[in-house]
Amino acid sequence: MERFERYFSLCDKYGMSCMIVLANDCMPPKTERRKMPYVGEQEYDWGYHGGKKHSRHGAHSEPAPHFYLDDPVSREDYFRMVTEIVTKYKYDERICIRDVYNEPGNSRRKDITLPQATVFYI
Repeated sequence: MERFERYFSLCDKYGMSCMIVLANDCMPPKTERRKMPYVGEQEYDWGYHGGKKHSRHGAHSEPAPHFYLDDPVSREDYFRMVTEIVTKYKYDERICIRDVYNEPGNSRRKDITLPQATVFYI
């Protein structure tokens, strides 16, 4: 939360407002990732949807993982974190858009995500 607050304060200092996205289903399954993440300069194919010219966005062969929601151990902690952020910042004018769950059910996750994502809207 301390880092989150520093981010908002820095944006506010320079006259920027923020859009926060707390969860999404816009990721490829592990079997379809081209490279493992690494520290250092990143090469990227700038272009179209998702920023990549050759994006397979939404055309995956298997459901993509959501690292926090798919693990029963971390799921409850994740919901607590989202609740804390939304409660603390619900009237904060530095945030212009709150996307609590972006594209639920995308990446072939409909049956996996949709029942869980409804927790955010209750």
